[in-house]
This record gives sequence, C-alpha cells and structure tokens, in this order.
Amino acid sequence: MTRSQRRLKPAPQHGHPDRSTKNGHAPPAALRRAAGRVQWPPMSTKRIAIVGAGPIGLEAALYARMLGHQVAVFDRGEVAENIGHWGFLDLFTPWRLNTTPLGRSVAGKDADFDSERCPTGRELRARYLLPLADSPPLRGHVFTRARVVSIEQNGPYHLTLADDAGRECRHEADVVLDCSGTFGQHRWAGPLGQPAIGEAAAMHRIWYLLPDIANADRHRFAGRTTLVVGAGHSAATAIAQLGRLAETDPTTRVNWVMRRWGQLLQVADQDPFPRRRMLLQSVLHLATNRPPWLCLLDDAIVEEIYTGWHRRLYAAVRSSHQTLHLPVDEILALVGYQPDASILRPLPLYAHFIRHGAARTASGLLGGPGHAASPQPGFFILGAKSYGTNSAFLVHVGHAQVRDAFRLIHGDPQLDLYGRT
Repeated sequence: MTRSQRRLKPAPQHGHPDRSTKNGHAPPAALRRAAGRVQWPPMSTKRIAIVGAGPIGLEAALYARMLGHQVAVFDRGEVAENIGHWGFLDLFTPWRLNTTPLGRSVAGKDADFDSERCPTGRELRARYLLPLADSPPLRGHVFTRARVVSIEQNGPYHLTLADDAGRECRHEADVVLDCSGTFGQHRWAGPLGQPAIGEAAAMHRIWYLLPDIANADRHRFAGRTTLVVGAGHSAATAIAQLGRLAETDPTTRVNWVMRRWGQLLQVADQDPFPRRRMLLQSVLHLATNRPPWLCLLDDAIVEEIYTGWHRRLYAAVRSSHQTLHLPVDEILALVGYQPDASILRPLPLYAHFIRHGAARTASGLLGGPGHAASPQPGFFILGAKSYGTNSAFLVHVGHAQVRDAFRLIHGDPQLDLYGRT
C-alpha cells in the first residue's frame, strides 16, 4: 500500500478517546485519503464532502447520512471548536432554534432541546453538537485536524487536504458543502475593515474575539482603560460587561469607537429576540446617559495603533472634529469576521464570489431569487459564510439552508426530513 492510499483516521468520538494517541487526538500523520478508507456506494447516491464540523456542517452531514449518501466532514480544528472560544456567553436564541428534530432524534434525550431557554455556547457544544458528532450516523465520518487547502473540479470535485504537519492528500466528491464559516478570519480595526497603521504589528496585543470580561479575563480590564471598536452585538456585549465591572471598580474606563451609531439605534427596539433586544436597549441607555467611565466617540475611525513610553498602547482616533491620541491598556477590535475565499480559487465560482460577494454567491448556489442557474453545480455555501461580513446569521437559518440544498441535490422541492421526524 502506498503512502497516499493509507486510511484517513476519523476524529476521536466524544467520550471514546483514541487510546493510542495523547489526549485522544489522531496524530497528524494519520491524515490520509478518505477515498482509501471506504468502498463507495452505487452512483444512485452521492459522495458528499463537507467543509467544517460546526453546527451547520454537522447538521448537513446528518441530513445527508439519513438520505443514504456517503459523507466525509473535514475540519481544520476540533468539532465545533469555534463555539468553545465563546462558550461562556449565552446565545441570543433558545434551544429549540439551535437544534433540529433530526438532530434531537440521534443526539440523545434532553428536555431543554425543545425549550425557550437560551443555552450558553458551552452547553450547546457539550450537550448537542458533540453527541451529534458521536451519534451512530456520523461516527467515523468526521475528520478533525484536516484542513481543506483547495477545491478543484475535473468531473468530480477534488479536495486537497493537509494535516497539522503540512502533509497533503486528495479526496474526491460529487457534491461539496462549504460550511466553514467565518471564524478566525477577523476584520481589522482601521477604515473600511482594513488594518490601521501599526495594527498588524500590534495584533498580538489586540482582542479580536470577545474575552470573558466578567470572569476569566476580569483582571485584564478591572481598573484599567479599554478601547472598544465596533457597533455590533459583540461590542454591545463588551460594553455591558465593562459597565458592570465599572460598578464594582470605579477606576475602570472605556473609550468606545464606532463608525455608524445609527445602525445600532435602528435595530434595538425591533429585535425579535428578547435577550438580544434587552442587551441593545441597555447599551443604548448607557450611550445616551454617558456614565463617567464611558467615553463614546461616534462617527470615528481608528487611524493608527502604536506603542509609547513603557510599552503603553496608544490609538489615534479620528472623528469629524479632531484626532485624539488615546492611551489604553487593552484594545477590543470587535469588528466582525469575513469569509475566506482562498479554497475556492481553482473553481470558476471564485470569480463570482470575488465580484458579487459571499451572500449573493451563496444565494445563487441555492437557486435564490434572480438566479437562473447555479454558478457552480453541486457546490453550496451554507452557514455563516453565506452571510459574508454580515453578523446577523443565526443557526436556524442554516438549518433551512441545509434542507434547501438537499432539495436541489435530490431534485425534490418537497423533501423535508425535519418535517418527518
């Protein structure tokens, strides 16, 4: 057997670690061609490759398996690893909108799954997503530490995969579902999402992901000065948590920089989810009343980030009136994420993606309004990546995308496994 024919090793299952490797992880050298580990079924079924083992990738894999397709899920990290990074936060949506009837049927009985209670990210991962990946339909079909380098098409699709050591192999599929999301591809704090001067050099001192201000990271913010950049839900959450911190430590200070204050104002009273609506309203109250600990810089941009005396961070912030040079201890650049199009580069789809953006491209692949034909048959972009830089994506929207994709794959507009369970 040649090296390229060795079997790809599935991710260790939740609760059943691989005893031959440290911490239950497959060694990097174990990443091998998936086609070598299975005998493909008749061509009446599809070979489906799914990029990303997050909430939408796992649901898509389960949907495909229930329809009898051969499935391989590849993730550069661990199962739902991105959710683990913000697991201390409550979701804005309840359990019932973050699970599906199909998923609940295999992930185990849990009374909360149908409830209106909002889980934390940690709860969603531990109680639903990890059991889903470990369920009989998906066991042995989810491959972690397997990064998709590129996707080509010459008849079938060909995915180039790389392990942690950079060794590569190939995987063949009839259909590809890109559920890789946007996590890990942060935007920048400077104008139009580009790096501010000096930002790239200082990025090791900048938070691009919301920290646990209330608990684990409290010591980094209590009694110190923080610069918060952004006007979305992550920035609002940070402001609310820093405000509670300032109540217990009055020496805490916050400079809040945003480009478009009106955007937050427009959605605060109209938000359909009570938890998110309450957050936005509380932050708007703070911004309107301007407590002593908060300095709001509206219609402003960060032009430069640099280090001054004693390695103190400074941010040059320009508004319509002046440029301020603010000394700060911490910078939270909560300005969102953007999709990575690099794996699409060998495909004709890439030019469409670059020209029209992620949202329009994803809609076209699903046969959305105004699209006569898919720009890349057999390829779908689902989940957060389908929204591009728009952070409004919610998990239950991705569930609907999964259903719609398989309606197209099967040519059956009435196909709905969620309605049958």
